[in-house]
Amino acid sequence: MKAQLDAMHRSSDYSEFHTAGWLFSELLPLAYSGAFRPESDVRGTQLQRLGHGDAPFDILCATLTPWNGKSLLVLGWTGQPDGPSERYVRSFSALADDQKANVAIHAGFEEQENLMLRPSWWDGLPKASRITLEARRMAGTDMAPEKIHDDMGSAKLALSTALVEAAYRFDGPITGSN
Repeated sequence: MKAQLDAMHRSSDYSEFHTAGWLFSELLPLAYSGAFRPESDVRGTQLQRLGHGDAPFDILCATLTPWNGKSLLVLGWTGQPDGPSERYVRSFSALADDQKANVAIHAGFEEQENLMLRPSWWDGLPKASRITLEARRMAGTDMAPEKIHDDMGSAKLALSTALVEAAYRFDGPITGSN
């Protein structure tokens, strides 16, 4: 992917790089930035199977960052219009606006290595909630090799009720968006 992004930068042609963003109504208790290969969408539907065959895998970049006292989630990707990354973004966009912040938090624990938490928030969670989030974080590693392919939109552990104030798409509309 680096070579592809370098070529885009050198040519100033970003037509193959897609981005979408959501501004939440409040500051969420964590931030993250990184890239991952989406194996399933936010509803648990398999998108690509890693480690099998020699097909190239889509990569999705995700950043959840503070912005003017609120949180902004930005997803960026390359790949086919109906590829795994695009379908992941569509599944996130199709969530009800009152589910998106909660799913963004759960996804951070599942997909991001560079995760920063507000200590008072983490310490204030019930022990069972911390154990659930730690299990999601370790899923797919040597310590817990099986990934969790569940419906994050129906997560019983509610971590945020923040609403979406604004949604952005920088290369056209997201189909299936609310």
